[in-house]
Amino acid sequence: LGVDVHLVAGCPAEEAIPCGWPRQNVTVHAVRESSLARSWGISDKFRRILASLCSNEGPTLIHDHGLWLATNHATAAFARRHNCPRVVSPHGMLSQWAINNGRLKKRLAWFAYQGRDLASATAFHATSLEEAAEIRAFGRQPPITVIPNGIEPPEKTVRPESNGHARVLFLSRIHPKKGLLNLVHAWKAVQPPSEWELIIAGPDENGHRAEVESLVHSLDLRRQVKFIGEVDNSRKWTLYASADLFVLPTFSENFGLCVAEALSCGVPVITTTAAPWQDLPRLGYGWQSAPTVEGISESLRQAIGMPRAELRARGAGAADWARRSFSWPGAARTMIQVYEWLLGCATRPICAYDN
Repeated sequence: LGVDVHLVAGCPAEEAIPCGWPRQNVTVHAVRESSLARSWGISDKFRRILASLCSNEGPTLIHDHGLWLATNHATAAFARRHNCPRVVSPHGMLSQWAINNGRLKKRLAWFAYQGRDLASATAFHATSLEEAAEIRAFGRQPPITVIPNGIEPPEKTVRPESNGHARVLFLSRIHPKKGLLNLVHAWKAVQPPSEWELIIAGPDENGHRAEVESLVHSLDLRRQVKFIGEVDNSRKWTLYASADLFVLPTFSENFGLCVAEALSCGVPVITTTAAPWQDLPRLGYGWQSAPTVEGISESLRQAIGMPRAELRARGAGAADWARRSFSWPGAARTMIQVYEWLLGCATRPICAYDN
């Protein structure tokens, strides 16, 4: 949309680990981590790249994604020193669950640098009103803009004809935050009919998959619960299209991109009140429960008890809504308005959060 975008990012010290950089419309400056100091070994390189980019003519703005990392601190320090506008997207890292995860380490980081880095932000970007409220709860006063993430589904999703098998899909990181242990316990409590299966897809983080698989074995659910690992973009959309129901039993979510993707493919969704999807039950496109075994069990019981034709009818309405509401071009146009406002080139956008 006419913005000259440069992506400055750290990448792992191990060259064999793929990074998935964008291939078009953005210039990538990848800085490899130190094998010993990890991200703390790339701060100086990060600052040098930012200095070279910000010395160019014309307005410059930095959009800083995430918190806590050495690269985030280096970016904040650079922006302060050079009086450069800086937008911060916390990506859920200020939720109560995220703060409590590794609490001592984060508390030390907060007093050492993170509190000051947040205080120096020009503005914040939240993906939901709930995340905006989390930012305000930390006493941060700079403006907050609320812009949902975008999705890029295939132009046309072909749902396979209904057969004797029915599928519940989880597709996200296999991480304790995602609530998979609760989901497995809920599956055991509901005891779905034998034609139903639960597919768990996504990359393993910190060995959590082994813990989930161990629970599946101990509850004797191996016939119905299957792990298929990380999937590429093409297979991801095929999995969504093959599902009768999508589930994200999360403990904390600032947005939940997989929820929007599943809905755009015509799949009703079960998620928790820890994700900002209160419209799902109101619109009839899914269920939202407490992030507990009991809450997820009740939602599963209701959804699986429905005729599959009714699930598909709900999904058809969800697809139209999601594709209208969560397009990347729409999100990008709104973000450009925010950038222009912060650079003094436009009036305050309507996405500003005032609470």
